Amino acid sequence: MRNFVFSIIIIFKSLLAYLSIVAIHEGFLREEYEAKAAEITLKANAQLATQNIDSVAHWAVKARNDLKVEIREKGNPITQRLAEQRNLKKYGNKIGPSYQMLEKELSKKGIDKANISKEIIASAGRANQQVSNTARNIKLFGIGFLLAYWLNVFFIVKKMPLTLRKTAFLKELLTFFIGIAGSTLAVWLCSPIDVLIDSEIDTYLLCLLGMVILCVPLARIGTNFLKI
Repeated sequence: MRNFVFSIIIIFKSLLAYLSIVAIHEGFLREEYEAKAAEITLKANAQLATQNIDSVAHWAVKARNDLKVEIREKGNPITQRLAEQRNLKKYGNKIGPSYQMLEKELSKKGIDKANISKEIIASAGRANQQVSNTARNIKLFGIGFLLAYWLNVFFIVKKMPLTLRKTAFLKELLTFFIGIAGSTLAVWLCSPIDVLIDSEIDTYLLCLLGMVILCVPLARIGTNFLKI
């Protein structure tokens, strides 16, 4: 029973610690995306001095899609997978809309053909504010959880006898970093398999299973090695 409880605690802590790190990282990546997206419109407007507006709009669409790929590759495989699945359903490809798709969409909204390229250039620099707000909130949650996690560790260790504090702290530190390492490894190992899965829910379950399989044995090996 004690071993079972120990395993559940490791899985729970590992999952939350890993998700917190991911949340913070993805939040910073979103900020990078917003800044670089804004630069696309600035560069496009500068190009208008020497190029026609339609060719600049085509460039802006490609630059925006290239930026999406760049940011996703820096991020977590799960978020990359979910973004690609969303685009496959919406646009028929993993990256994003083409100029022709945007032209058709804007025409349906009643935008005059003469102003479509102008609108495409302007929109290339605007990130989805709802997604940005969500990423910002998730990042704050990640930071808050990590602060609470280590504050809790501090009070747990502080309550222990002086002779046991070092061992207790090492155990908490080991559990944390093994949780991060095990979860990261599980996600990266499951990512190639995940291409065969169409459901986002199955994606989460597959990665969670990988975390369970890896985190508990790694934690046990680590604690036995340090004799804690």
